[in-house]
Amino acid sequence: MQAFIDRLSQVSPIPVMVRATLENVLAPETINRIFVEHAVSQSHRVLLFSSVVEIMMLVVCRLRPSVYAAFTLLEGSLGVSAKSVYNKLSLIEPQVSRMLVVETAQKISDLINELQVFETSPIPGYEVRILDGNHHPASHHRLKVLRDVAAGPLPGQTLVVFDPVRRLVVDCVPCEDGHTQERAIVTQLLDPITPGVVWIADRNFCTCTMLFELNLHHAYFVIRHHAQLSLHRQGPVNDCGVCESGHLYEQQVVITDSSGEQLTCRLITIELSNPTRDGDQEIRILSNLPASVGAAIIAESYRDRWQVENVNLELVKHFASEQKSLGHPPATLFAFCLSLVAYNVLAVAQASLRSVHGEAASPENLSSYYVAHSLASGWEATMLLDETFWEERYSGLTAAKFAAELKAIALHLDIRKYRKHKRGPKKPPTPRTRFRNTPHVSTKRLLDEAKLLAKS
Repeated sequence: MQAFIDRLSQVSPIPVMVRATLENVLAPETINRIFVEHAVSQSHRVLLFSSVVEIMMLVVCRLRPSVYAAFTLLEGSLGVSAKSVYNKLSLIEPQVSRMLVVETAQKISDLINELQVFETSPIPGYEVRILDGNHHPASHHRLKVLRDVAAGPLPGQTLVVFDPVRRLVVDCVPCEDGHTQERAIVTQLLDPITPGVVWIADRNFCTCTMLFELNLHHAYFVIRHHAQLSLHRQGPVNDCGVCESGHLYEQQVVITDSSGEQLTCRLITIELSNPTRDGDQEIRILSNLPASVGAAIIAESYRDRWQVENVNLELVKHFASEQKSLGHPPATLFAFCLSLVAYNVLAVAQASLRSVHGEAASPENLSSYYVAHSLASGWEATMLLDETFWEERYSGLTAAKFAAELKAIALHLDIRKYRKHKRGPKKPPTPRTRFRNTPHVSTKRLLDEAKLLAKS
């Protein structure tokens, strides 16, 4: 066994690191405890929640093409039918899916701290959280109530909270109603609020409730102003110079809520050099950060919110986060939340590589495509070892000991095979003017003509 795992670590280090992290972070007793503590109406007397997580993890990591394919792989150890699995998925409560992300993110954050791999904070000296909403695409019309529905059935939406320093998704709020406004469910993130943390968000989250609650709990915000939020301007407009996006101005403003309470904050206006895709000529940002944090830093930190958009892109490209075949909203939301867990687990592997290989394994140089491909191609080899081997070896390790194990495995990886290949700027397309009135043309004849022209 030991000789095999040593050889496997040399040949396929990324699948070994991911499998080991799954055993350490998603130990069955931990997953089942989360279910017992947060489930209200469901039970797991027949089918354990940890078994459902194991099935869906194979699907969201693209290791199996469907829930049924993953079920057939594990059928012998489950003792239930496929229908029982689908029934379980359709009833998983949103708070269970959320806490699965939150609690595993805390363990993974401890691992990142041990690996000592951090990105630079968008606002130096402050913990930062980037908030964004994710609307899930319309599902297939497999449910009986959807058979005669012409419109696209929306399975829900999820608010995602991203830690840009550790590059982890640390919280999320799944909502089963696809038509609910984001600002209506953001209040679930506001209990509790950690003092001193800076929240960066788009204008959809610019509400009196959001701004006043953050300020009340001594947290900070960098949120784009929404036109529906009334402001009372005070004092002069100060010229703060230029940034990459345009010219900066700052002014003090007062916000008044429905009860008459007032909040004084800063309004940073960016007169854009180039208009946005929506045609906006300027961006207005509200912040209660102290004056020691300059307007330019606030403006640049708002630009950094694209990182959470990059998370959504990674989920679509490398994980099966959008399960359109699962029509029930709880099942779709659970699959998405589990893909967030998988994203965090893969972030641990990437952090382990960076702790050993340095900047060669940084996000700017390490190809997430090659990492995901290595995971998918080498996963079957990890299944040759018995489940109890992985559990006994990795599930009980502390963060410090497990981080040391990950570093030892990461040493075997040839980082040159996983670097990004950055291409130059694209050439403008050549106008297609020849043979416009002909449906087809022979490529060979064109090549022959080109050769004759070259010889002449």
